[in-house]
Amino acid sequence: MKQLILILSLITGTFSTVMAQSTTVLPGGIAMDTVSAHKELYIPNAFTPNGDGLNDQFKIINLSDEKIIDFRVFNRWGTILYRSGDNHAAWDGKYKGKMQETGVYGYLMKIGYADGSIVTYKGTIMLIR
Repeated sequence: MKQLILILSLITGTFSTVMAQSTTVLPGGIAMDTVSAHKELYIPNAFTPNGDGLNDQFKIINLSDEKIIDFRVFNRWGTILYRSGDNHAAWDGKYKGKMQETGVYGYLMKIGYADGSIVTYKGTIMLIR
């Protein structure tokens, strides 16, 4: 989401902005900043694919306008166990139809936002049986 912030100041001095993607200074000292703010995505740190209907898949919980561009899950040797570019992407804890062991797995997700920006999220997920 892009927001346009227009700052008008009658006070002279030095000012700073946070998270500005670009700053334009107009005649008369008017500064205009374009700021990008994205909502925080909820990416779980553990899941339990045991068939009880609770936390059986590893997925982003609160996607809305965002787009999954690439979603990968790796084992400790770097083998890609799961890969998708679908917004309904969810890893069920299997690789080639075989349930994977309890353990820590790595993930990489590239998410596209409505403002055209792409953010990469990396981390680990604990598979618990």
